Amino acid sequence: MATKTIKLTIDSSLKNVYLIDMIIETLCTLVPLSDDQSFWVKLCVVEAVNNSIIHAYRSQPGQDVEVIFSLNGNRMTIQVCDSGKAMKDVVLKTGPGTGPEDTDDMNAKGRGLAIIREMMDEVRYGTENGRNCLTMTKVLAENR
Repeated sequence: MATKTIKLTIDSSLKNVYLIDMIIETLCTLVPLSDDQSFWVKLCVVEAVNNSIIHAYRSQPGQDVEVIFSLNGNRMTIQVCDSGKAMKDVVLKTGPGTGPEDTDDMNAKGRGLAIIREMMDEVRYGTENGRNCLTMTKVLAENR
């Protein structure tokens, strides 16, 4: 089965995140996910896009955030990519707000990545040639 892919690009402004939210919500209706699973996938993607804008680009507009939605057999993969500041490996594994220097922000930070790790079946992060990509995969049920 061939991979079906759609690529979306928004400017790194939080006011544009609703576009990704709406499109991912629609795409999730086309695959065998429950309403709850669709909600969590959409939340994970929006969180990843927000992280790119806020952390990688330091909330500065004028940069591209790319979302790549792919279907291949029973796997849905969504990549959120940017060219901003890369996330440290420890952040992905433990989330921000877990180091001794972050004790004041411990309750406010890191929940998004924890939710992403919990709700998606696979989560990977990598940087290549200055491009950072968070790759989230959800295994789809055979029947809806």
